[in-house]
This record gives sequence, structure tokens and C-alpha cells, in this order.
Amino acid sequence: MRRALSILCVGLSLACFGIAHASETEMQDFSVRAIEHNSDEVFPALMNLIEARQSLQAKDFERAYELYSILYKYDAQLDGVTEGLSKSFIALGRPDMAREHLSQAKNMTSEMDVLLLLSTAMTLPPQDSEPYLRQALVTHQDSRLWNLLGLKLGDRGKVELASKAFHEAESLGQNPGVLMNNLGLLAMQDGDFNAAVKYLSKGAESAPETEKFDNNRRLALLLNQQYTEALNDLPQQRLVKLLEDAAVISKKWNKPYLEVFLLKKLQELDPRFNLKANEVL
Repeated sequence: MRRALSILCVGLSLACFGIAHASETEMQDFSVRAIEHNSDEVFPALMNLIEARQSLQAKDFERAYELYSILYKYDAQLDGVTEGLSKSFIALGRPDMAREHLSQAKNMTSEMDVLLLLSTAMTLPPQDSEPYLRQALVTHQDSRLWNLLGLKLGDRGKVELASKAFHEAESLGQNPGVLMNNLGLLAMQDGDFNAAVKYLSKGAESAPETEKFDNNRRLALLLNQQYTEALNDLPQQRLVKLLEDAAVISKKWNKPYLEVFLLKKLQELDPRFNLKANEVL
């Protein structure tokens, strides 16, 4: 019954270790024109730094990436630019790009050290990531490293060790709801959907402003066949996105009854899904 947590992290843009992820299939164009230091664009570029930081804080990672990329090509040594760009890359599902930029940085901060460890671990094969993270935690006690270790352990079926790693992350301090969210994903992965609903509901209650936690709760409700509660009180755009992601996951998890239900709902909401739904139905 064990499922890969990484499927959830990719499909629903989740924060399994404190950094949200976009779908790896949604590839970005990472080419941005450089700005000349002596041009009239210098002042607007520097003003972009404020907006870039605000975008990152607001979790608008595509906008943050766009702004930090411009600033990076203007001057990679500007305070916080490489760090912000790397966080954006990680959030957009491109840890390889984050690692590349961090590896080229001249002045590393402690935060950049952790980001380099995270991005490196995320690009390693599963069998190598666990020992790498344990070694990293010898010198860097950071909740994100513990959460990533928990994620990797969960993917390998080591549920008890994964749970311990998530609790270690909580003991170091992290945003509200992260522990319950991760324990809920772990229960979902193990096929215990009742427990998943309980954990994920607590996570969503702890951080009502964090949409991804509520998405996870709704996914668990869908898997637990609590369809009405899962789909209540959602604007159409968000409902369509949830149904799309859940349909992908239900297919990967070989749950045809759920996939059929979700595709029927998508048919009702958006005519774009008629052809795809008819192929399955």
C-alpha cells in the first residue's frame, strides 16, 4: 500500500520540507536578458529587489524567479540575490539550477549553505540522499534538512524513521502545520486515509492561510471517498486544479474508481477535459 511521497510533492505543489514545489513537468524558460550597470535600467532593477523579496515571501515563486533572475544578471553579488533565486528555483522544482548557482557563489551565507545541501540532496539518487542528509545534519541542524530526510525515508518505506525525522524538524522550529502536514502525507502514503484526514485537517487548521495544506486535506478526503466534504467551498479555478492533480495521483496509485469520478467532475466544470475524460470513461 506504500506510495511515494514525491508524487504528492510534485503533483500538488506541497511543502513537504518547508519549501513549496511546482510540477516538474511545468518547465520554465530560464533565459533572462542582462542589464548594463551604466544603463537607465539600474534604478528600476534595484527597485525590483524589494518586489522580489515580497514575491518570495508571498510564495509567488514565478514572479520571484523572474525578478531575481534579472537582478542576478545585473549583479550576482547583490545582497540576497543568489539566495532568493535559489529558493525560487527549489520552489519551482528545479533544485539542479539552484545547486548550479549556489556552487558559483563567491560569498556563501549560512542560509546559502543549507540551500546548497538541500538542492544537492534533492538531485541525488534515492539510495544516496539518505546518507548525504545524515552527514549534512552533523554540521547543520536545520528543520528543512530533517523534513527532506523524512520525505526520503518515507519514499523508501521507512515509516517510523520518517516520522522521527519529521518530529526532529518540529523540535528545531518551523512554520505552523508543517509537522501535521507531513505526518498526514506519511499516513496517506501508507494507505491509512482515515489517519491522513485527521493529521492533514489539523495541519490545515494550524495554518489556514497555507493553501497547499488544505489541498492535501482535500486529497486525503477524496482518497477516503468523502467526496462532498473534499470539494465543498472552493472557487472553480482552484477546484479544477485540485481535480486535475488528484486525477494524476489516482492514476499513479491505480485507483480507477477515483480517476473516473474526478474526470466526470472535470467534464462538468471545464469542456477542455471532455476528450481526455471520454478516453478514460
